[in-house]
Amino acid sequence: MPTLCNFRLIQGDTVTIGDGNDTWVKTFNTRFRRGDMPAFLIFNIRGLSYTTENVPVKINNKVVGYIYPYRGERETTGRWYTQMIAMTGSDLRDGNNEIEIRAVGWHGSIPENMYDDFVLKNVVIFFRENT
Repeated sequence: MPTLCNFRLIQGDTVTIGDGNDTWVKTFNTRFRRGDMPAFLIFNIRGLSYTTENVPVKINNKVVGYIYPYRGERETTGRWYTQMIAMTGSDLRDGNNEIEIRAVGWHGSIPENMYDDFVLKNVVIFFRENT
């Protein structure tokens, strides 16, 4: 049976994850996805330059990969970077899925500024589907 590659835009506009919004959760649909074929997330990130922690990315409450910081603090804070997470198609449901990303701390944190704020945009999931 032939397969096609399909994609869903999970988040187009920017979303900030950090002190004002420590958890980002979004639902997306991968109807007709093939569980035996790979899938991947691709996204743009800005910020996340003060922490040394990797940010876990969960799909359906399972860690499928990490967002990696760009050290350099002020030098990298304003730049957009692209990252990708590869996963198995079985990590996705044939229907509605949920992505969750939580803020992480940093070495200079104080109670008023606990997290290394970062911005995501253009979060897209690519997956194989049955025809």
